[in-house]
Amino acid sequence: MTIDLHTHSNRSDGTDSPLELIANAVAAGLEVVAITDHDSTEGWREAEKAARHSDIQLVKGIEISTRCDGRSVHLLGYEFDPTNRPLLDELGKVLDGRNSRLPATLERLRGLGIDIDANDVRRHSVNAAAMGRPHVADALVELGVVANRDEAFERYLMPGKPAYVDRYAADLEQAIGLV
Repeated sequence: MTIDLHTHSNRSDGTDSPLELIANAVAAGLEVVAITDHDSTEGWREAEKAARHSDIQLVKGIEISTRCDGRSVHLLGYEFDPTNRPLLDELGKVLDGRNSRLPATLERLRGLGIDIDANDVRRHSVNAAAMGRPHVADALVELGVVANRDEAFERYLMPGKPAYVDRYAADLEQAIGLV
């Protein structure tokens, strides 16, 4: 059985819509695929609809940005209750953290002489729940500042680099309990 339990749609930092993600999973010969967008379940409905019309089993999931002992940990959760109010509240805080760091990131990039604004980033976030560093990286590629996403992260966006800005992440143990 061929399975992929960790995929992202353009509802977070993937490039395919949930419909395209399912179509590509089918084309790749997968029998089971999980949609695990960052901190959001926004792609579930479209992925479910696409999976119903194909020969693939969909696992609904999420990748939650958490911290444990000061370190970033991405928690994968599957088939949880998407209406759980405490979980939704925590995910809201995480998404707010993603969105609130964008202005500071852009300010740091402009301070380095890079002409970039939120509209440049928005073109790459399309339907995402939050504009994040991958979208900034894509904008930097489009602007000709870097050759690819990897270079954008290595030069500007990783921890310790000049445009990195920290953000809120859920406590790992708390997030496990909420899922």
